[in-house]
Amino acid sequence: LGFGWQTLKNNPGFIIRVILFVVAVNFLGYLIENLFSMLLEKAGENPKSGFFLVIGLMYLAFFLGWIFLSNLLQMGLLKIWLKFVDAQKPEFGDLFGQYPVFFKYLLSSILYGLIIFVGTILLVVPGIIWAIKYMFFGYLVIDQKMGPIEALKASGKITKGYKWDLFVFGILFALVNIAGALLCLVGLLFTVPITMIAWAYLYRKLQPQLQATPLS
Repeated sequence: LGFGWQTLKNNPGFIIRVILFVVAVNFLGYLIENLFSMLLEKAGENPKSGFFLVIGLMYLAFFLGWIFLSNLLQMGLLKIWLKFVDAQKPEFGDLFGQYPVFFKYLLSSILYGLIIFVGTILLVVPGIIWAIKYMFFGYLVIDQKMGPIEALKASGKITKGYKWDLFVFGILFALVNIAGALLCLVGLLFTVPITMIAWAYLYRKLQPQLQATPLS
């Protein structure tokens, strides 16, 4: 957290600008999705009309485009935080520069979600454990260009022996962001990047465990 705070303090303009841009894009996506929902509801009154078909196709195009854009921004943020951890100077364009590994990241995210879903069905606790075990998959895809299965295995390896510590960190970071939300939500502009940079810092600290033994 100290590293995250120091990084924000040294780069407030760039970091807040990036966060505001991502928030604005997500808010715009939310508005467009709601607009399509209303149009589809209206068009659904006459599902055999050409209007319903046109709106349906437009919504499908928007949905696919949104999947691409939202994941692209998530990958870009991870890259930016990792650059800060590595004492490099990130650029705004880094938000859009990770498209070569888009499908690896998307498939990894889907597998991660399925793992958590199955674990949650199994009395919740396994879901929490697996969520922590495989949480660094995205960093490994972005940083090491790993494939989905390889990234999940590698995440399981670097978190081995540290799951309880990471669980406690997760609670602490959640409390920090709750405190930011209580400050009329404005505090989230500061607490969110601090905690996200802190997670990237933790990933880099745990990464050497990959060299200890080969992946199996």
